[in-house]
Amino acid sequence: MLEENVEDVRSTVRFELAEKTKEKGNALFKSNQFESAASHYDKAYKLCKTISIISDEHQEKIVKLQLACLTNRAVTLSKLDQHEKVVDVCSDALALDVVNEKAWFRRGVARSKMGLLDEADSDLNEVLRINPKNSDAKNSLKECAKLRKQGKLQPFQGMFSRPSPRRNGISEGLSRISLEERNG
Repeated sequence: MLEENVEDVRSTVRFELAEKTKEKGNALFKSNQFESAASHYDKAYKLCKTISIISDEHQEKIVKLQLACLTNRAVTLSKLDQHEKVVDVCSDALALDVVNEKAWFRRGVARSKMGLLDEADSDLNEVLRINPKNSDAKNSLKECAKLRKQGKLQPFQGMFSRPSPRRNGISEGLSRISLEERNG
């Protein structure tokens, strides 16, 4: 019984510390200190992962705090143009809550900035499935369509439609070099 009480106290203390760390991140974000804010959100999230779950209600509070840390970190990383990290962080949030509108939206925007327009469309359409009135998602989908019309390719798009080395003389030149090497 005493061990359970000690663990309850530890969990409560860790939860409160995680909340305070997240709040410090919020203050840093408001003062445009994005790297420090991202670090605080990450610390708070990791601290949440060390908390023992006491009850279902307690678990809900922990998950809610984890989601806040992850989605806040995502927006902070976005301000730092670290879009690949935004995608990873939002994917972690979606693993906790598959209908988290902020995570879908922020991941979609990050993917569009990375040029991954199909994936961005998918994420942004998921936002609209969750909340059909989300005007930010609608605007971001329009932006993706505009990028497509401008002809901006996604990374690796068209890679396999390029001429083979044989058509542009590279293999011919390599053949000559290897013949010269053999003949020494």
